[in-house]
Amino acid sequence: RHSEPNGLAQPTIIDDPVHGCVTIDGSLGSIMSQPIVQRLHRVRQLSFSFTKFLSAAHSRLSHVLGVAHNIEMALTGVFSRGVYYEDNTSAPLPLPEEIRQEQQTLIQKAKLLAILHDLGHGPFGHALDNYVGYVNSHEPTPNPDKIYSRLYVERYLSRPLQELGFSPEELLRILNGEERAYLKGFDVLIGDLIDSPMDMDRMDYLVRDAHMTGLSMGFTNSEALI
Repeated sequence: RHSEPNGLAQPTIIDDPVHGCVTIDGSLGSIMSQPIVQRLHRVRQLSFSFTKFLSAAHSRLSHVLGVAHNIEMALTGVFSRGVYYEDNTSAPLPLPEEIRQEQQTLIQKAKLLAILHDLGHGPFGHALDNYVGYVNSHEPTPNPDKIYSRLYVERYLSRPLQELGFSPEELLRILNGEERAYLKGFDVLIGDLIDSPMDMDRMDYLVRDAHMTGLSMGFTNSEALI
């Protein structure tokens, strides 16, 4: 990846078989170029499924880029409508001006979190999660990838993130489901877009996995939901 004079990676447009084009600016490109993120290129999204579905060899990296695309579309839609709703009210309220002024910053933070949210997956994704529990018997969890995602951000990405103006602690707070109740403002929405019963993660992998296996899963209208 080529770099600009300020050390940032050049903005990139990536052709994607599901979403068409996914745009990555210099800051996100600089984080993506980090080795700990590039390893996702060698992590299979569907574990061992490629042995039966030969085209299902897509990577976690392609998936997180798809999530970044979805979350950008979702937030762009929110800002373009310019309104929000409060509990026990029927009419929408205009977004505060201070929120509008932070539009690009909020979208960039959300896309960055999309890229980082699967950072801790092992070589074959969820297929090996149960075995990770044996290695880490002192910290049993049904989702070891989430623990390692936070660990990898702390160990390998804290300095690059700080150099780009991001707070690793703030990002980790959003990624940590146990701290979700303490989030405020747009971070609540971003957290739900990353991980919730109807998140951008599902809206990418349901469509992507169906496309790459050649199977119809009955879910193709993620754009309407977004």
